[in-house]
Amino acid sequence: MPGFNILNPFLKTKPIDDTGNPLFTAGNPGNVKSTAKNELISIFRNQAIVDTNSISSAVIDFSAYKKTLFLVSNTTDQPIKVTPLLQLYAGDGAKSFLEWDGEQFVEGNTIIIPSNTLGKYFSLNSYLDILNMPLREIKFSIKADIAPTSGVVNVQAWGGQ
Repeated sequence: MPGFNILNPFLKTKPIDDTGNPLFTAGNPGNVKSTAKNELISIFRNQAIVDTNSISSAVIDFSAYKKTLFLVSNTTDQPIKVTPLLQLYAGDGAKSFLEWDGEQFVEGNTIIIPSNTLGKYFSLNSYLDILNMPLREIKFSIKADIAPTSGVVNVQAWGGQ
């Protein structure tokens, strides 16, 4: 699983004219106001895991965002499991979802993040296509099979309107 560094995944490239020159420069800054609204949502921030019990986040409403990028970093000394639980309808409750493996439906939404990934974020969207769709409400569960002795877990989302 490759990791990557992200500063802001919603940054746009600079507009250029038909000859490839930038439309706006230091001498011609233009008068442009961004109408996009991107927000960082911290789901777990510097969360220590000290045993093998599952830790659940609150249910978070993502219905205001057209697209959401979910990122995880794990600096603990053990791999962790991240499980998104979806709520498709109001009052429905956050649920796990099943995927067809060719023969049967199986639990398909747990992602294992390797240990000691300091400086790297893993995109959950690249592992679970359903996270690329408009979402309603979601909560996350994190768990280690072996209790870590150091480090923290961060799960965050960039929501774009």
